[in-house]
Amino acid sequence: MTQFDKELDTKRSRAAIDRVRGLIGENRLAVADRIANLYNEYIALDRDRLFRDALTASVASVTTPITGKPDKRHIVAVCGRSGAGKTTAVAKHIGSLKAMQSYVDEDGVMIHPVIFIEGPSPCTPRLLAIAGLEALGHTPPDRIRENEAWQLFRRLLKVHKVMWVVIDEAQNAIETASVREATVIGNAFKSLTQMREWPVRPDPCRSSSSRELPRPQAVLQSADRRSV
Repeated sequence: MTQFDKELDTKRSRAAIDRVRGLIGENRLAVADRIANLYNEYIALDRDRLFRDALTASVASVTTPITGKPDKRHIVAVCGRSGAGKTTAVAKHIGSLKAMQSYVDEDGVMIHPVIFIEGPSPCTPRLLAIAGLEALGHTPPDRIRENEAWQLFRRLLKVHKVMWVVIDEAQNAIETASVREATVIGNAFKSLTQMREWPVRPDPCRSSSSRELPRPQAVLQSADRRSV
């Protein structure tokens, strides 16, 4: 999807919402706006400190491959019940870290070092790679093969200077994919973290299928199997 397409979708969405707003009563609209304002407030908890520490470590880890000794802190995983605020927390903390902010490079090009991908459902390696390509603003050929899609995704991550990939709804790669597909997806993202010339750090957000929420709600796990 191109930037023009995104802006057009935004305008269409805004127009549709404005139409509905004009059809409901002022009292109901005031209540809806008040609820929206409440949802816009972010209340930090103890888990936020752990999460920010993990993201900060992820930022630090991308500085080491130049020395030839890649850092082991590759992946930050955020797990929690649906609606627990995983995506909101990720967006909040990424927005507060300068290293993850958009910037203009030496060629005058706007660079977005973080991209957000929504895990498709059903989730196959090919569909996930295509979702990544679309997040980069690239429309792949209809008949692109699985391995071709991943090769192109890896190359375009370097071209666009993307260093962090946030995968929302990452549980789809486990719950809707076959064993073979889940293994391929896992290996594909592991390979991203092992690119010495251009390290990429995935950040999967996964909904917990259990009724009880993990403690802490944000489960932070590094590539060397240690967890916080």
